Amino acid sequence: MKKNLNELQKFIVMNLQHSLKIFTREQP
Repeated sequence: MKKNLNELQKFIVMNLQHSLKIFTREQP
């Protein structure tokens, strides 16, 4: 269970960073 939680956390962080990159790129 803990391992799954860790994987989920990594997945969320990766998605967050990806969204952030796109968001900052959209800014002037």
